[in-house]
Formats: sequence, C-alpha cells, structure tokens
Amino acid sequence: MVRFVLAVVFGLIAVAGVVVGCSKPWQGGHHASDLALADLVTSNPSHTTPNWFASIALALVASVVLAGLGVLARRRLLVVAGWLVCVVPVGLWALRAVDDDLVIPDMQAGFTNAAMAAGALLLTALALPRHPRRAAPEPDDDEG
Repeated sequence: MVRFVLAVVFGLIAVAGVVVGCSKPWQGGHHASDLALADLVTSNPSHTTPNWFASIALALVASVVLAGLGVLARRRLLVVAGWLVCVVPVGLWALRAVDDDLVIPDMQAGFTNAAMAAGALLLTALALPRHPRRAAPEPDDDEG
C-alpha cells in the first residue's frame, strides 16, 4: 500500500513537471509546443512553428496520460512506456541543443521541468508494486 501511494505521489509530481514544462520556455523563448518532433530526427530543422499535435508538448502530455493509466491499472509496463515517451524527446532535444562545451546555451525552466518529470516517471515505475499473479486453481480430489 505504501509503495502504491509513493507511485501516485511521484506520478503527480510528473504531471506537475509536464504542465510547467509545456507552459514555460525551453530555450530562447521557445515553448515545447514550438519545438517540432520531426526536427529531433532530421539533420536540418525546419524553421516553421509546428502545430500542437506535431510538437514535443503532445509527447509529454501523452507520456503522463499513459503513465497515469499504468498507475491506475497497476501495470508497471504502461508506466515504463510513458517514461520512454517522455524521456526520448526530452533527451533528443537536449542532444540537439547542447554545444561543444556540453552546455545548453540559454536553457530555461521548461526543459528542466520536463526533465524532472521524466525522472519522476522513472521513480513512479520503480515505486509501483508488482501486480500479484493469480494462482492456478487447485484440482478437485472428489473422485468418489
């Protein structure tokens, strides 16, 4: 019971981190909704602002929804999937934004909150108790 409560608390921290991460700028005044998901995997980024459904913000919101469903269903695999949906775009963005000195220039609060949300999702997955397996029914010995 204690582990489940801890998982819920960490999940709520992750939700707060995603909300703040989506509402605050990440770098140079750009919010998560201004950063295209496609730019993370292409060599030449587009300079147009993507719509909300093609941005990092959608991946962040989808990650906490997936992890929230995993906590409610007590399925660790769903929480880990939510963590992956969060950490991959945040990590790829950080790799793109880093300069030669391994520093992200002009990094702002949005990125740090999104990274904190990814960490909270990992703690949620670790704190979530294992789902008990159902035992096979015992055979009846009534042959008489």
